[in-house]
Amino acid sequence: GHRVADIRPLVRMNVSVVLEQDGRMETGGYGVGGRVTYERYMDAASWKAVVDEAFRQA
Repeated sequence: GHRVADIRPLVRMNVSVVLEQDGRMETGGYGVGGRVTYERYMDAASWKAVVDEAFRQA
């Protein structure tokens, strides 16, 4: 017989930001994901873009 495998990782990364200025708090969040490996989001350009978007939303 034959053994067959289908390896399809499902990765999700979420960033939440809480900002405070003069007693006023704002929050923002953003997430990305897909059928990719963790290495895709360990690249600084990838995770910095997610952080920037969460910051923009806050």
